[in-house]
Amino acid sequence: MGYSGLFVDVVDEGLGVLGIVSKSMIYEMLETDYAMQKEEIPRRFVEFSKVLRDGMGSAVDPLLEFIVEGFFLKLHMEPPKWTDLNEGIQAVGRILRDNLAEEIPLNR
Repeated sequence: MGYSGLFVDVVDEGLGVLGIVSKSMIYEMLETDYAMQKEEIPRRFVEFSKVLRDGMGSAVDPLLEFIVEGFFLKLHMEPPKWTDLNEGIQAVGRILRDNLAEEIPLNR
């Protein structure tokens, strides 16, 4: 599994904390209102984060922190300590945008 697949799993796990119905509603909203499939979230993570914040405000920040930190932990890396969550979101976005998912397979 590459970085993209791993990240989709982390997002799915994070959204699962909200419950199955809420998770399903978020995926449906992303698909219908933003033409964003679940598999596109790694490529569009910064946009995904903005959509969640626009819909839920800062109440969604703990979920985004969980996703950002969870991604680094799944990569067996210590999550950096950011003073601003946006830095973490941007860092994850850069990792995913650099298309490392297709270039470097992960060994689990």
